[in-house]
Amino acid sequence: MPPGSDIAEKFNLALKEVEKRKYLPSEIVAIIKAEGWDRFTMDSHTQLWKRLDARNPGKGYGAVAVGKVWSWYETWLTRVREECQQHPDRYRTAIAEAAQ
Repeated sequence: MPPGSDIAEKFNLALKEVEKRKYLPSEIVAIIKAEGWDRFTMDSHTQLWKRLDARNPGKGYGAVAVGKVWSWYETWLTRVREECQQHPDRYRTAIAEAAQ
C-alpha cells in the first residue's frame, strides 16, 4: 500500500488507536511529584522497578520504545501510585502531607 493512500492512513489510524500511552521515566517522576509525593525521585523510581522486576516483559509495565530508551505504560504509573500510597512515610514529607 503506497504511503499517503487512503488505506495507509486508515491503517496508521488503527495502529494509533491501539497503541498504549507511553511515559518516560522522568515523566513518571514528574507526575508522581505533582500528585504530592515530593520525596519520590528518579532514584526511587529506579529502585522500585529493579525491586519489582518491572522491566520483565511478562509483567506488562513497559517496553523499549526506540533504541535503548525504556518507556512505561499506564499500568506502571498505577503501580507506582500504589507503592506511594502503601509507603507514604517514604515518599512524602510531613509538610507535603499536611498540604494534602
